[in-house]
Amino acid sequence: MIGSACPPSASPEAQSPAGHHQAARPATFPVRGSSYERLLKRADFVATQRGRRHSTPLMTVQGLARADLADAPARLGLTVTRKVGTATERNRIKRRLRAALRLCAESAQVGVDYVIVARRDLLAAPFASIVSDLENAMSRLGQKPAAKPTPSPDRPR
Repeated sequence: MIGSACPPSASPEAQSPAGHHQAARPATFPVRGSSYERLLKRADFVATQRGRRHSTPLMTVQGLARADLADAPARLGLTVTRKVGTATERNRIKRRLRAALRLCAESAQVGVDYVIVARRDLLAAPFASIVSDLENAMSRLGQKPAAKPTPSPDRPR
């Protein structure tokens, strides 16, 4: 619509057949009323690799506390590589992880980015073990790391 006076959001193409405006899909995790957001940019996934890790036979969870936005909601990213299985198997793994994340929402710490790297064993694992592994990993990664002991000044190096 070249030369149209109406903004793009009010154009007839952006409206549903009933004439209602369709809202843009937010980048939140697919849970209504959730405190999660999704990691969308590759740079955020790569930055999370600098943080702490918790590994289980089913997955590796990486967590990085964001100093700039400490009171922002937790952000989550899922990674299922091609060596895990076919597209159908990878999608099933992602669906199982999303369902488990809905159940352990309280374990995610505010201001922390989490990346979950799934393994093939997650496909056949009992759902209860997936949920318990996620809760355990997110609570561990959300804690502050223990301070390193400082050497005493009278001790020779």
